[in-house]
Amino acid sequence: GMLGPIAPLSEIDRSTWRQVVATNLDAPLFLTQALLPHLKRFSGEVNSESKARVLHVSSGAAHSSYVGWGPYCVSKAGLHMMYRCLSAELSPHDILVGSVRPGVVDTPMQDEIREFNGPSDHFPMAAKFHSLRETGKLEQPDNVAAYCHWLLSEIRDEEFCAEELDIRNSMDDERWKKFKTS
Repeated sequence: GMLGPIAPLSEIDRSTWRQVVATNLDAPLFLTQALLPHLKRFSGEVNSESKARVLHVSSGAAHSSYVGWGPYCVSKAGLHMMYRCLSAELSPHDILVGSVRPGVVDTPMQDEIREFNGPSDHFPMAAKFHSLRETGKLEQPDNVAAYCHWLLSEIRDEEFCAEELDIRNSMDDERWKKFKTS
């Protein structure tokens, strides 16, 4: 995903807005559309017992507002609704659409967040994100990738698309623990 500049929505220019929405909302939609012929072929012809899966990467920011992250929050909230709509539309074709919240992941986006040095009222949560790094509470990208792999390949169909999945809610799941150690 793309955060964009940390600033109040009242200060976001049209170009920045469009870039964030294009990355976080348009790209997943049009990639899913481009994959549909292949996904339908997989579900219908190749393997009649398996259903194809699409996994969108969401964020807690889809469900909570963060001052300074307006375009990101809005685009991720849109992505959440898109996952729900696509899930309803594609399930008759045996294509499952899921959504995952990967937690706060140690990526360049987190570096960008920690490097923010603007006015404190533009991003009052800055200290929280510094603390997550300092206390070792950031998810590691390889762990998130393994979790996504597990969701795409191992969990039951009804679990995959029933609700948005959150890595933090699966830490005690014995199936996830077993998958991680295999």
